[in-house]
Amino acid sequence: MLFFALPKISEASHIVGAELFYECLGNNNYRITLKYYRDCYCSNCANYGNPEYINIFDANGFLVNQIGMPLPPVTPVNPPINNNCLIPPNVCVEEAIYTTVVNLPPVQGGYDLVYQRCCRNNTINNIFLDAGSTYITHIPGTESFPCNNAAYFKNFPPIFICVNATLIFDHSAIDIDGDSLSYELITPFDGGSPNCPDPSPGSVGTGCPSQPPPPPYAPILWIGSYSAANSLNNPPNANNLKIDPVTGVMTGIPNQVGQYVVGVAVNEYRNGVLIGTTIRDFQFNVTQCNIPITNIPSNNINPISGIGTFSINCDGYTVNFTNNTYNPPPTSNPLFYAWDFGVSGIITDTSSATNPIYTYPDSGTYLVRLVATKDFNSDFCADTAYAIVKIYPGFDADFTFTPQCVAAPIEFNDNSYIRYGRITSWLWSFGDGATSSLQNPIKTYNSPGTYDVRLIVTSDKSCVDTIIKSVTIFPAVDASFTSPGSACVFDTILITNNSSGNIVTYTWDFGNGSNSSNPNPANISYTLSGITHISITVISPDGCIDSLKRPIAINPLPIVNLGADTAICPNSSIQLNVPPGNSYSWTPANIMSNQSIANPFATPTSPTIISVQVTNSNGCKNRDSVFIDFLPLPNIDAGPDTSICLSAGSFRDSVMLQASGGVSYSWTPISGLSNPSIANPISRPTTNTTYIVTGTDSRGCTATDTVRVYFLDPSLNLIAE
Repeated sequence: MLFFALPKISEASHIVGAELFYECLGNNNYRITLKYYRDCYCSNCANYGNPEYINIFDANGFLVNQIGMPLPPVTPVNPPINNNCLIPPNVCVEEAIYTTVVNLPPVQGGYDLVYQRCCRNNTINNIFLDAGSTYITHIPGTESFPCNNAAYFKNFPPIFICVNATLIFDHSAIDIDGDSLSYELITPFDGGSPNCPDPSPGSVGTGCPSQPPPPPYAPILWIGSYSAANSLNNPPNANNLKIDPVTGVMTGIPNQVGQYVVGVAVNEYRNGVLIGTTIRDFQFNVTQCNIPITNIPSNNINPISGIGTFSINCDGYTVNFTNNTYNPPPTSNPLFYAWDFGVSGIITDTSSATNPIYTYPDSGTYLVRLVATKDFNSDFCADTAYAIVKIYPGFDADFTFTPQCVAAPIEFNDNSYIRYGRITSWLWSFGDGATSSLQNPIKTYNSPGTYDVRLIVTSDKSCVDTIIKSVTIFPAVDASFTSPGSACVFDTILITNNSSGNIVTYTWDFGNGSNSSNPNPANISYTLSGITHISITVISPDGCIDSLKRPIAINPLPIVNLGADTAICPNSSIQLNVPPGNSYSWTPANIMSNQSIANPFATPTSPTIISVQVTNSNGCKNRDSVFIDFLPLPNIDAGPDTSICLSAGSFRDSVMLQASGGVSYSWTPISGLSNPSIANPISRPTTNTTYIVTGTDSRGCTATDTVRVYFLDPSLNLIAE
């Protein structure tokens, strides 16, 4: 619901700081808390608001509610005085803790809780006058993070700090959900104005709006070199205010008196997701203190004890101590020091030197104490500081490696030595932007050159050591060649070497039992068919190696076999035959019945060499030849001419023909012959007849001869025609 009150008067400067957070009570109920700090001494300042308003915006910037919180009791915040000699400055801060409960049903994007008020003190050194303030925190969408509780800070910063003295303050926060917290210095938000310091329903009738604008909000403006990272010191230096992002411990050494605004945020993470931020800003009053402030510069300060580690000596037993104790005015009064180096069981581990050097008798962890004393108006005022010294000598980072070539894995081997404890972490930086946390990483470089490789090793004793070595990466060579994907048996193949780089050695393996070191080998052939490989290995002067292997299919030749040389009878043909192929070419073509088939007839006219080239489906060619000779003709003799008489009296009326020189015979014409297929048929011609006999010898060759049989007619006393 909305809560209204009577108008307020315009307020002058008075704000010291504030923070805003919430607690989930269940059933969408949230308890909102505003811790509001202001000066006790403030002329022309109104009292705390009664009520003060919390403005609730949704994710779209729409104001969904304004909650008025009644004025709680106002209490002073007393500065902690832990030294009786310290005369505190005239500084007073009072605190009012406003609370209320509001019901906020789940909404996409969650809610922003906002409190806005002007103005901050005009005596502040690091921001412009009349700056206001806005405090904001976020309730995440409950569909993702149901019933979240905001983180809240445990302690309020000291009301004053001493100039030139070391500040160590536990600025950590509590998160009852157990979420991960991280801390950072921020620039606080501005808000409101001197003419409208309180934009709320309580400003009705003053001309001010009844609500602040929705987020986002403008930051305050820093003066000069001041910033979130340097809110105290001018000029900036190594002692700037810092906050440990993990522990929340705030440290620094202010170098000038004054009042300074400081902003801190605690970020709340769940499962790696930022779900909320609690923002606090406050006013540091830096004053000139009258007591010595003892300081042993330390790191990793414990937020509870305030004690940090001065030195982790992993090289030896001797420690050079540094004393940063602050000597307040009058500086003519000297400081007296009493060191105790923390060795149990002895009383000789002390020194009165300003910056002593001490050699420890053994390894271990020691609590060192420094007491600084100063005579101040006949009162000896003292301050004490503690620091931790760890002695664990015998820790040396080292690693080995073998120089490699570009694109070749190089193995880095940790060779660090540790005498006490064990190494718990390794951090490698390879000189090309890449890193690794492995003990023995493997790294591949993509470019040649010299790289500075750094190894940082850390032990469970908090020892840290670093070593840097230069690693040379040699230029790579590239093995490359082109070759046919297939070839035929006995073909001479062409291999083109395309390798690049500074190459001094070539090694070829052709897969046929032969090798070569020639960059451009020639006359490569294969006598056996099948799948084999051609490979090349190239080596640079630095030993960089590259290899390439390519397969090559060696196709078999077609089978071509014309058989043994032979002889045929003159004027005859012979059929030749080869196994099936893809194409054929016979020579000489003029005696072949068809020069493009597997089984043509050849009719030579003289002894001839006949050749054939057969091409198979792989394009491989093979050829064979055969010599065709002529057999001699048989000596066929039909016998001498003869005659017969017409009369059957004293003259013969038939004659026996007598052929010789063959194993079979054939006579023509057949008329008048008793059997035309024998050597000696009986002839009874009726006219003069010439018989032709064809004789075949045992090899099948044939020859002919003729015989004439005359037919005689005695009555006419002549030879009948």
